[in-house]
Amino acid sequence: MRPLGVLAGGAGWLSFAPGAAAFRRSLGDPAAVQSEILASCLRKNAGTAFGRRFDFSSIRSVDEYRSRVPLSTYEGHAPWIDRIRAGEPGVLTGEPVLRLVPTSGSTRAAKLIPSTASLQREFRRGIAPWLHDLYRARPKRAWGRAYWGISPAVAWKDPAS
Repeated sequence: MRPLGVLAGGAGWLSFAPGAAAFRRSLGDPAAVQSEILASCLRKNAGTAFGRRFDFSSIRSVDEYRSRVPLSTYEGHAPWIDRIRAGEPGVLTGEPVLRLVPTSGSTRAAKLIPSTASLQREFRRGIAPWLHDLYRARPKRAWGRAYWGISPAVAWKDPAS
């Protein structure tokens, strides 16, 4: 059993290397990287109800985005999320919402966060550099036993549906 764990640990560490390298490259000009990510999000979501409301298709800069899309609390987004709960597609994202993930906070008992395939990829993209650095700095961690709990662990079905 130990050799399999060793192989899995080493393979896991190596699998994080491309994401870590991409992250390191992005550190050269983080503002440009963030602008590109914003532009991509705006393009992909310009046709959504939220994107049409704030005219995403005409936003050309971070400053335009800041001036056009106001800061909001969860309560400000709740009506949009209620539309998603009701089954309406294309509300906040042009991508299908796979699930509404419950989370909690101090202002409301439960908050529902729309989760999509690309959001899950972004989480993995963010975790890869961290894990690669962890295993690089502490190599024994890559070869031993580990338990990782990343939320959400299971799909959640909206009780209203």
